[in-house]
Order: sequence, then C-alpha cells, then structure tokens
Amino acid sequence: MRRELDFRGVRFTDLKRLNRDERYKKTLIRELDNKGNKIRFELAPNDLRYQPLVDQLVIDFLGIEQNPR
Repeated sequence: MRRELDFRGVRFTDLKRLNRDERYKKTLIRELDNKGNKIRFELAPNDLRYQPLVDQLVIDFLGIEQNPR
C-alpha cells in the first residue's frame, strides 16, 4: 500500500490522471478500526471527491462556481 503526506508527492495527482485510462483505474480503499467500529472509506475512479472544494472567500472574490459535489 502506497501513501503520501498531503501536498508532498505526486501519487494523488497521478491516480487522478491515470484513472481516465481503463487499464489503470483503481479504487482506493481505507479500512479503519476505531474501538471495535470498522469504518471503510472508498474513492472510486473519476469520483467527484478528487476535486477539492474551493474556499468561499475565493468564490466571493473571483465570482467563480464551486466544484460539484
């Protein structure tokens, strides 16, 4: 399993780019165990959550639209 710290590497950018190609599509899965409660997170290829939300101050200042969720 490969991981990276936020904004330190290029793995997330590569996954976002490569998920457009059928040969390289990959669903990211993280499973956590919190005091007996199993939590599962999934990020499917081309999921809208690959696009971070734009800060409201930037939207107000520039008059741009928020990324879809």
